This record gives sequence, structure tokens and C-alpha cells, in this order.
Amino acid sequence: MQHEYEQQFNREPNLYELSAELQLDFNHLKDVMRSSSFPVSLDQPINSDESDTSFGDLMEDKNVDPTDEVVNRESVHYDVNRTLKNLKPREAQILKMFYGIGFIEQLSIEQIADKLELTRERVRQVKEKAIRKLKASSSTKVLRLHLA
Repeated sequence: MQHEYEQQFNREPNLYELSAELQLDFNHLKDVMRSSSFPVSLDQPINSDESDTSFGDLMEDKNVDPTDEVVNRESVHYDVNRTLKNLKPREAQILKMFYGIGFIEQLSIEQIADKLELTRERVRQVKEKAIRKLKASSSTKVLRLHLA
């Protein structure tokens, strides 16, 4: 609206003209214009009572993980590794590779077989045996708590 006025009259409209055109109360428009054009520093304290909290303190930093997510992720990582220590090294290694634990991506049974120079059938057998061991183990109760 303001841009159209400038095009038509070659100048910016004053508040009276804007309030008439927008059919708004002049005082209300004046308050809105004043509040929208007044810059606020992010370092400015929220209250005038010498509070240490500033506007910037209340803004979320999208580049930082929320604390509880970080703690939860570390807790899951610790508990998974502790549970996998109950297995033989090769069993743990195959499960980690198959489920992508500590790897960029999950590997197929065929890829694991190629890397470990085993047959696909042997990798499948070791994986199934390791899963049965974990299901029967009481140490997996800690991992189930993370799923709740």
C-alpha cells in the first residue's frame, strides 16, 4: 500500500494519509509504526531491574544440540557398547556392521562377508547367534529402558 502511494504521488504517505487509506485509527497506526521501526539490541536486558537475562539469551541456537538429546544419545551409545561387550568380539563386530553401530551406514550380510572374508551363511549364523544371546541376556534390560 505504501509503495503504491509512492508510485502515484512520488512521495511517501504521511500517517494521516495511511490511516485514512487503511481505515485504521490514527493513534493506533502511530503506535504500530513506532513499535515496528524501533530496533532492539539482543544484548538489551529484558527487565529494567538489572537482570542478567537479555533478549539474545532467550533465542534458540539452531547450531547446538539440545542438552537432553545429547545426554540421551551418549547414554544410548554407552549402554549399547556395554551390552555388546557381553558378546564375543566377532559377534559384536558383525552386529555393529550389520546395524551400522559406529559406522556411517549399515552393511549387508554380503558386504560383511566380503570384509571379514567369511561366507554369507557364516555371517548370518554368527549374527543370529549373537541376537539370541542378547535376547537371553539380562543386560539388554538397560537398552529396553531407552525405548520406553
